[in-house]
Amino acid sequence: MAIQRTFPNELGIAFSGLNACKKYLADHGFSIGSMQRDYPMAVQKGDVMIAKWKNLNHYEKQLVDGVVEAVGGFRMGAARLTLSDSVAPQDMQVTPEVA
Repeated sequence: MAIQRTFPNELGIAFSGLNACKKYLADHGFSIGSMQRDYPMAVQKGDVMIAKWKNLNHYEKQLVDGVVEAVGGFRMGAARLTLSDSVAPQDMQVTPEVA
């Protein structure tokens, strides 16, 4: 099972949805992979270095604890966080899907 939360872009500020998602992850002890265009970014519990999504092999992609994906592009759109429910923080509130 997986739990999703969407971080919307605030007031048209570039990357505000992604920045809010990154802060949430850091505050809860997660690391996030490097961004590359509109590829997802891998998320892993703990303080670890994570490669760009395109540089992870199939096995490594299966081992991540979650992903961050763009909804409408990372620059001006929302960031959707999907985490395995086994590592999701207790206070993670699911938000409705952003179209």
